[in-house]
Amino acid sequence: MVFDLKSYQNSILLQNLYKLKSLGFHYIDSFNFNKEGNYNQALSFNQLIADISTCHLCDLSKSRSQSMFGCGNTQAKVMIIDFKISQSQDKENSYYIGRSGEILKNMIENI
Repeated sequence: MVFDLKSYQNSILLQNLYKLKSLGFHYIDSFNFNKEGNYNQALSFNQLIADISTCHLCDLSKSRSQSMFGCGNTQAKVMIIDFKISQSQDKENSYYIGRSGEILKNMIENI
């Protein structure tokens, strides 16, 4: 049996959208994720921080105590973007939580 993960993910997404529609939510014009040029680029670091603090696209945004927008040099040539912030990171207000976080932090700092 071949399992198509993308079809499964799309099916789950569609199911959730139908649930939201049944609750009275309305949709905006469609847009494509991860398509080059199909997003609004922040014009400044402060605008990026404002966009992050008002974003509600992930489940954590419904229960978070703050918005975590990054740390380090804003002029750096390399930026590491995490998929999402965990509840423990939100609670501790730190990106590197636990043993795995410390290992990752040491790897990044010692490149």
